[in-house]
Amino acid sequence: MSKNRLLLLAGLLIISIASFVYMNMNYDILARNTYVTSANRSLLLEKLNDDEILYIVENNVDVNKFYEFLQDDLFVFDHYELYGQAKKVRPSDTHTIVTFVNAVESTLDFESILEALKYYDYPVLRKMLVDHSPYNNQAEIVLNPDDVSLQLGLNNTIGEYEPTDLISLKNYNCIPTIDQEIKLRKEAADSLNLMCVYLETMTNEKCGGFTVTQGYLSYDDIQQNYLEAISEYGAQQAFEMWGWPSHNEHQLGLSVDIALQEDIPLEDSEQYNFLLENVSRYGFTFYEEADFSHLEEPYHMRYIGY
Repeated sequence: MSKNRLLLLAGLLIISIASFVYMNMNYDILARNTYVTSANRSLLLEKLNDDEILYIVENNVDVNKFYEFLQDDLFVFDHYELYGQAKKVRPSDTHTIVTFVNAVESTLDFESILEALKYYDYPVLRKMLVDHSPYNNQAEIVLNPDDVSLQLGLNNTIGEYEPTDLISLKNYNCIPTIDQEIKLRKEAADSLNLMCVYLETMTNEKCGGFTVTQGYLSYDDIQQNYLEAISEYGAQQAFEMWGWPSHNEHQLGLSVDIALQEDIPLEDSEQYNFLLENVSRYGFTFYEEADFSHLEEPYHMRYIGY
């Protein structure tokens, strides 16, 4: 082979190698993902490692579904779908969602977490899933605390949940209360008002002579009352009086405590017996068994729906 031919082949080889190196240096694997644009490419390259980039390319993942979360320093690629699912159920700022998902995704199946997010805000649900109930570490989280038929007791918890449809009983002329700030969930309050109208019709006394002495109590209210009762009466009697915070029905906004306006003991009165006979017509009940956070109380009435 002539010297000139060898030089030509060598030159062609050098050109081929240089071209190959140049092509590799300038090859953009992200170009194979149809959702990558000039606007999002740089952040994807900065935040994702080679395996993650390969995954979104091979699966043509829509990067727009997680791009906003990618901008958070705590973004975890394995959770990219969960961030979007959580935001769809309960919109919030990016950092709140990212830190929430990172903290709780392994505590419960995510479908259940998404169901609970319909009713609890992120800090409340995160605290429940991570810290559990301080009074019963094994207590099951109530996924739907808005369910009027919910039986809240010692083995399940609603954390620091607060109903969103509370209404003051001062809006109802037929419901006497000892405190103008007593609240219930609207459905329960409406039914209580109808019952008071009926009782007044039958007895010629406003609400049959009954007064509402207590309605909705927040987690903080119950906690304060419980701790004060421990200091004054001891743990057992405090439990009998208040039950545990996050396990007490008054936090649901569906329960009222009642008393006779004449301050007559309830169980000795004809009015109370008449109430017992008619209370279920309006979706209320008195419990016969102490299976809840409070013990059996003749003055404690709970709305469970029709």
